[in-house]
Amino acid sequence: MIVNVAGVINIGEKLIALPVAAFEISADGDLVLPNATKGNLKSLPRFRCAKN
Repeated sequence: MIVNVAGVINIGEKLIALPVAAFEISADGDLVLPNATKGNLKSLPRFRCAKN
């Protein structure tokens, strides 16, 4: 799944790729990433689309 990790007011926006299996659906029906913090998500490598 491609996720946008945005900074304050979307400054520092960054796309990252995460496996779909890492996500869960909460009791409220929200899609959540358990135990994820903004810091560890921001430390992941940026996702870039392949150019043909």
